[in-house]
Amino acid sequence: RTSDLFYGLAGVRVLSSRRGTGTLTGRGGCLLALYINGMYTPQQPGSGIDDMVSVLDLAGIEIYNGVGGVPPELQLGPPNSCGTIGVWTK
Repeated sequence: RTSDLFYGLAGVRVLSSRRGTGTLTGRGGCLLALYINGMYTPQQPGSGIDDMVSVLDLAGIEIYNGVGGVPPELQLGPPNSCGTIGVWTK
């Protein structure tokens, strides 16, 4: 599962639902801003990264804790001081 790649990473917590999806949260439990191929993709309650991206399709992952250092192409959604995840597919 795609969410398995995020376990143990600093600033990222994976929440699993009964359906087994992986919602990505940061410090204090706030939802991380998620971008898939540069497009802001808000995480919805009850769904997570496993519902959106197959691990077989992954080309790269970028993780930014907080707002510092986030590139402009990953700042198109609402401001998020919690952190940002950029996922790139093949």
